[in-house]
Amino acid sequence: SRVRGAEVFVFTDINSYYRPDTVRRLVTALREPGVGLVCGRTQVRGADRQIEVEGAYYRFEQWLKERESSRGWLAGALGAVYAIRAELYSELHPALINDLTHPCQIALHGYKSRFDPMAISEEAAGDDAVREFSRQTRMTAQGAYVLAVHMPRLLAKGRLGLFWVMLS
Repeated sequence: SRVRGAEVFVFTDINSYYRPDTVRRLVTALREPGVGLVCGRTQVRGADRQIEVEGAYYRFEQWLKERESSRGWLAGALGAVYAIRAELYSELHPALINDLTHPCQIALHGYKSRFDPMAISEEAAGDDAVREFSRQTRMTAQGAYVLAVHMPRLLAKGRLGLFWVMLS
């Protein structure tokens, strides 16, 4: 359901903590005309509060998000830290994963998605490999479903850039 008078919806995960300026950064980026979604990034911290995961893969993934964002699309938002314009929000079928579906919906509405690497959420590192594997498996299956649902519409609307990014 819609929140009367809301201009922006901010999404997060229950285990995430925002830095003090994160929401401001997300909302400020949405003031740019034509931008419908903005996502940030997550830093994973160990029990000693030190950043735990920022290796080569993490840096490569951030580099990809920066390149995608410069073209106005994102293959996926980061579920722990993103915001969309309220008027572009629509409720999703439970089988659709929101952080992959919302960027598709934004593109289909003709709006751009942006990445702000300084809009940061933090979360503790997981310590249960079996649970993490199960979570990644579920997200992969949901991602495949999002592709099946949205690919034909992205092609029909001529959103070839986002189509290619999601397919690859």
